[in-house]
Amino acid sequence: MKFFWMLTTVFFVVGCADENSKQTLQKTSQEVGPRQLCPNNSQLSYFRKSGRNLNTYAACFNEGVEQLLKQNKMKAYVRWLTMTQQFERAENELLKAVNLAADSDSWYKELVKLNVRQQQWQQALQYLKQTEIDENDHLRLIVEARTGEYSGDIDLSRVPAIFKESTFYPGKTAKQAIVRSNQSLGFELTRVDGADPGVLAGESSLVVSQDGLKAWLLWTESSVQIDPVSNLIFWHLHSAQTTDGGNSWLSNDFSIHPAVDEKFYFDPMTAYDPVNEVMYAGGLTNQFIPPHETSYYLKRWDLNTNVVSGPYETLVSSIDKDWLVVSQTGDVVMVDGITNQNFRVSMDQGETFQDMFHGGQFFSPQPEFDLNDCLHIIGFADFVRCDGKDGFESVQAPNTSLHLFDMDMYLPGTFRAIPLRLIGFHPNGDAFIIYPDLKTAQSDQVVLWMSRSADGDNWQTPWVISPDLPGDRFLPWFEIDSAGGMHLSYADTRNHVVPDNDLDVGVDMYYSYSNDLGQSWQETRVTPSTLMLPELIWGDYFFSDYFEMSVGNPDAVFMSFSWFDGTGDMDMYVAKKIVDDLIFMNGFE
Repeated sequence: MKFFWMLTTVFFVVGCADENSKQTLQKTSQEVGPRQLCPNNSQLSYFRKSGRNLNTYAACFNEGVEQLLKQNKMKAYVRWLTMTQQFERAENELLKAVNLAADSDSWYKELVKLNVRQQQWQQALQYLKQTEIDENDHLRLIVEARTGEYSGDIDLSRVPAIFKESTFYPGKTAKQAIVRSNQSLGFELTRVDGADPGVLAGESSLVVSQDGLKAWLLWTESSVQIDPVSNLIFWHLHSAQTTDGGNSWLSNDFSIHPAVDEKFYFDPMTAYDPVNEVMYAGGLTNQFIPPHETSYYLKRWDLNTNVVSGPYETLVSSIDKDWLVVSQTGDVVMVDGITNQNFRVSMDQGETFQDMFHGGQFFSPQPEFDLNDCLHIIGFADFVRCDGKDGFESVQAPNTSLHLFDMDMYLPGTFRAIPLRLIGFHPNGDAFIIYPDLKTAQSDQVVLWMSRSADGDNWQTPWVISPDLPGDRFLPWFEIDSAGGMHLSYADTRNHVVPDNDLDVGVDMYYSYSNDLGQSWQETRVTPSTLMLPELIWGDYFFSDYFEMSVGNPDAVFMSFSWFDGTGDMDMYVAKKIVDDLIFMNGFE
């Protein structure tokens, strides 16, 4: 009986509380009203990402601009208008706010942002001229750099060089800028070198972790110029690491003996072991004076402990354009790049290597493991893969018609370019090859081709995957993410088309994405201005043989390339893919 009484009492108390809660909710909803439940500026982004229909909030903003200003809802209103694609109405409402608000500059600034979002730069400039925004305000720097109309007192040293090609920006730390496309897909550019004047940044290799937070970049940098006739330059290797998704980078000299002038360092290479969470970065070093001793060296970054170990050095001979890859069991494979029929394998995380025989003859080989951990090695001519019997077999697949340095003849400028073939494996098991080649046998235009195979033996007729536009497409890099998305980066001359015998070459970097097995591609221009190659410095010796891209998760996409800031040298940049609605970074503040 006592237990029944306690149970009844509990039921009665809970019942009362339930009834009281209902009455409280009803009372609150009557007092608060629907307008009090409207989202604020920051909540709108969350609501959109959660899939809510933003049009259902139209009633939240029907009181007129004057009332919305008094209730501090105007920014949320403008945000709602832009997110529902009502740009013209947003501009008209902001003009009303300019006339009604005590702080008209803040609403002029919103008008500038609105036009920047639509890339209406001249209109943004007109509104900017009506404000009292500080001369060095980040927004003013962006707009005036885009239009080229600088105010008299602006501090040009704070203007990013990537927005104004003729302006030198002597930054001492990494500087960032946002470059957006009309498909709402963009890249955040960060300069990662030391900004030393006269130093030339060359080819680069890049690797990123699966979560997209950690990345390791390796690139060449010049030291002294030793032969003005051939323009041969001593090179060192430099690296940059990030642990926060590319928001900040720590740069350092990567060379083993950076003070020894008779050695130069070249051909940076990186690889990632996602099972053990280890990254590798390495390069080649050659003694310039006899006996021209060459070695291969490697450093190892344990992402679990954040410890970098090495360098581990292996003496070799006659190697060039070597490449790294890691198997699913953690073995590190390094493939020699000068017609060497061997490759090297390390089973102790890069500390020692032993020779293995693959039988191919490669220059710039591209090693890749398929889903079954079978090693494929592909060059512009040869192609071998494991045969399942501790050996290798040749693979017949579409080849580029261009030989080692043939592509030079079909590109403007005098730099060399190698027609690399690259291979990737889709999660469904299909293999894909991408390579540059002439558009037709009678053409002098270089475009990008793709072929597909379901079994690795029978390959589909190749098809062109680059856009049908004037200019050439070359230096591709190809990655397939864990969800099957295809990522492609490449150099392009479409924005400065000149005859192939013209030395006045202009290059841009582009990125393309495909989620339908390469049948269609969404393209984005990564560079905001065209790089005009500094012929007097580089001569006919070198531009770069490769610029790498690396993909972690489907949205963690990083590109690396050297760029010209207008002073006669080349600087190293990283471009990180952005997929949200971010417009500005505070990298210049």
